[in-house]
Amino acid sequence: MLALSGPASRRILAELTSADLSNKAFPWLSGQEITVTGIPCYALRVSFAGELGWELHAPLEQIGELYDAHFDAGEKHGLTDLGSYAFNGMRMEKACRASGELTTDVGPLDAGLDRFVVAEGRDFLGKDALLARDPEWELFYAGLHAEDIDIHGGEPVLLDGKPVGLTTSGGYGYTVGKSLGWLFVRKGTPREGLCVQILNREFSVTVHQNAIFDPQNLRPRSED
Repeated sequence: MLALSGPASRRILAELTSADLSNKAFPWLSGQEITVTGIPCYALRVSFAGELGWELHAPLEQIGELYDAHFDAGEKHGLTDLGSYAFNGMRMEKACRASGELTTDVGPLDAGLDRFVVAEGRDFLGKDALLARDPEWELFYAGLHAEDIDIHGGEPVLLDGKPVGLTTSGGYGYTVGKSLGWLFVRKGTPREGLCVQILNREFSVTVHQNAIFDPQNLRPRSED
């Protein structure tokens, strides 16, 4: 899979495919089978970087050809590679869950993904088990009050000095200038007064209801 993200992603991809990439024809969070520079792809209009973008799922043996074609078309738009640490910082700013939060130990209701579960009138694999499950955990999105350290994942979450959960992942958001992280805590844990213990030091956190950056998702919905 190749991820193409950023304000110029529609203009770059449009040079490589005849598919209609407009909001009306290809809305945010939808997927389509398209051909990109002659290569069949399943394209998803999603971006963990919180920008306008697409994921292009293609045959492994043609990924290199697809990559080169994008850089040829994207040179005049300033296309460049995105490093994993920058990617992680951007997805933390957008409150995107990743492998640390989405595991086989928890279900979508534990991870706050209720809006992606449509059970009424639908049938799907695991539906009965999902609806019978009583989530024991809640996932909190939080800012860490620290200037010299970030959440890595697996650190204890404390309330009044007692463990109530653990961190799953974190990173520094350079756009907003904040250290951010995900916390799995026991259901019913208050949002106030929590701390994370990192290298035997305790740091307070502020739990946020929404993404720190672009909470209305205007950028990935862009029409430009």
